[in-house]
Amino acid sequence: MKKNTNAKEELVNMLSEIYQQLEELENVLDSNFSSIRNHWQDQYTDQLSVCDSKLDLLERETMRQVNGNKPADKETFQRSPGIKLELGYKLH
Repeated sequence: MKKNTNAKEELVNMLSEIYQQLEELENVLDSNFSSIRNHWQDQYTDQLSVCDSKLDLLERETMRQVNGNKPADKETFQRSPGIKLELGYKLH
């Protein structure tokens, strides 16, 4: 009987130790993924900025050609402000 109790206690101790190790691993993974996510977000923002500036140059060149090689005025061509997107969740 005492042998069963000791085996059960050992098993509980081993499971507790595994649980603690899994919690530590979860924290490390969360930290690493967070930094990777931030890095990807920064890269994406940089890529969008480059695309935005290239698109702006193309728009100005197009307006210059449409206006007969006159420089494009801000009033002639005005970019609309960015679109704000919202996500909605429907609960059932």
